[in-house]
Amino acid sequence: MAMIILPGCAARALDIPDRASAVAKMPTLRTYERRRELLSARLAVASELALKIDEPRKARIQDAADLAFIYYFAAVVALAEGRDDAFAVYVSRAQAELDRANAILLEAIRESEF
Repeated sequence: MAMIILPGCAARALDIPDRASAVAKMPTLRTYERRRELLSARLAVASELALKIDEPRKARIQDAADLAFIYYFAAVVALAEGRDDAFAVYVSRAQAELDRANAILLEAIRESEF
């Protein structure tokens, strides 16, 4: 267990995971990354096909994608700090936000006129 002490901050013990423990969680992160890439690819195809997605929908997709990234980043930090419970929660939230963004995009695609 490592102890991090910064001037003016409370001491906080970190349970830094060993390499094997961190590596074991990498497939979860890779799955998220592939799903995020799929969303990006779908957005690129929608743009390429000149699909008209209304501004409120675009904003909802962007908000969900941004939140997914924030939760993903929090998951990476939790992993580095050895907080397995927080890692699982943040990954789950990141995936839920990606699901939300994909659902909004797919709904827009279904409703589009080519």
